[in-house]
Amino acid sequence: MLGGIGGIVSGEWPAVGAVMMVLGSIGALWDHFSSEIQSKEVESLFEAQAILLANKGIGNLYTEAGKHELNNGLSNRAIERFQKALAVDANDKEALCLLGAMLAIELGSEQWPKLKKEAQFRGKIKIAKECAEKGKRMYPRDHRFYDVLGIIFDIEGDHENARAEFRQSGALRSDPFWHLLLATSWGMSGNDKEGLAEMRRAIKKGAKYWLVDFYYGRALGRYGDYDKALPELEKAFKARRWHVQVLREIADVHYFEGHFREAAKFAALCGIALLGRRPGSGIRQFGWAVHHILLYWTLGVSKMVRPISRRIPILNWVHLKLCPPDAPEAALAETLLQQGHYRFAEKHLRRACEVLPNSPWLLANLSTCLSIQGKKSEAIEICDRAIRLASREPLLSQLKRHRITIASNEPKRIVTVKYPG
Repeated sequence: MLGGIGGIVSGEWPAVGAVMMVLGSIGALWDHFSSEIQSKEVESLFEAQAILLANKGIGNLYTEAGKHELNNGLSNRAIERFQKALAVDANDKEALCLLGAMLAIELGSEQWPKLKKEAQFRGKIKIAKECAEKGKRMYPRDHRFYDVLGIIFDIEGDHENARAEFRQSGALRSDPFWHLLLATSWGMSGNDKEGLAEMRRAIKKGAKYWLVDFYYGRALGRYGDYDKALPELEKAFKARRWHVQVLREIADVHYFEGHFREAAKFAALCGIALLGRRPGSGIRQFGWAVHHILLYWTLGVSKMVRPISRRIPILNWVHLKLCPPDAPEAALAETLLQQGHYRFAEKHLRRACEVLPNSPWLLANLSTCLSIQGKKSEAIEICDRAIRLASREPLLSQLKRHRITIASNEPKRIVTVKYPG
C-alpha cells in the first residue's frame, strides 16, 4: 500500500500504483478475516473440549487457562477465562473462588478516588458476591469464600458482617493471615487501635512475608506512629517496588512525617506504576506529584526570604497572603489534630512556630496539642504568649476561654489553624 501511494504521489506509474494499492488492501482484508475465522474455529474447538472434560468430571480447561493467564500477570484475560469456565460448569470451585477473589482485589483498588466507575463497580460487586455466596453454600469448609465475601462487605461499608466472615475464615484455617483482613476491616471502620492489635496478633502467631510488613506498616501509619511505620513499609517496598498501594502508603507516611520531597517522589512513582493499569489516573497522580514538588520548592524559598520580608511591612503583608512561610507545616498540623495524632501535630506546629513565632493562631493550637498530651505547664505558658500577641476580638476572648480549659485539666481544641492576616 505504501508503494502504491508513493507511485501515485510521485506521478510515476500512477495507474500501476493504484492497482497495487487496491490489491494490497484486498490482501490485508483477506488475511484479517481468515485469521478471525481461524481464531473462532480454535475457540470453538477449545470450548467443545472444555465442555466434554467438564461433563466427564476430568477438569475445566478454561479454569486452567485462567490460572495460566494469572501466572503471567494478565488479570483481565484471566477474569474472562474464569467467566467462561463458569459458563461451562457453573459449580466449578476454583473458577468461583478465583473469579470472586480477582474481582474483590480489583474493587479494592478501584475504591481510590477517580478510579471508580459506578456502573462497572456495582456490576463487579454483584458478580463477586454471587461467586462467594454460591461457593460458601457448596463448599462451606473452604475459607477462601468467606474471605472474598468479607472483602466485598468491607467495600460496601458493612464492616461488622465483614469481620464476622473473616472470623469464620479464621476458624477454618491454621495460618494467621486472616488477621490481616481483620486489621484492614478495623482500619476501614476507623478503629485504628484494633487494626494495629490484629496485626500484632498475626505477627505473634508467626505471620511473615512482604504483605505482613505492608499491612503492619499501614496499621502503624493509620494509628499515627509514622516513625515506626516507615521502616516496615520500606521492607515491603524492597520486595514489591512497583506495587501501587505500597508506594501510596509510603508517600502518605513521608508526608505526615514532614518529608515532603520524599512524599512527592513516591507519589510520582505511584503515578508511573498506575500508568499500565489506569493511564488517566496514572497521569493525574504523576501530575499531582510534580505540582507538589514545585509547591514544596516554592515554600522552601518562601521560608528563606522570610528574614527579609518581615522587616518591610508591605512585603510582609504580601508574603503572608500569597505564600505563607509556615506552610505546609501549619496545614499538615491541622489535619493531624483532626485525626488525633497529637505527637506529630506538635512536631509540625513547632516547626511552623519557628517560622512565625508571633502567630497567636499557631501558638494556640500548639498549646492545645501540648495540653492533650499532659504537658500542662508548657501549654499554659504558650497560651499566655498567644494571649499577649492577640490584639483583636473575638480571638482574644476565645484564647482566654481556652486558657481556662487548659488550666482546669479539660483540654479541648477551640481554635483552628489560620494563616495570619
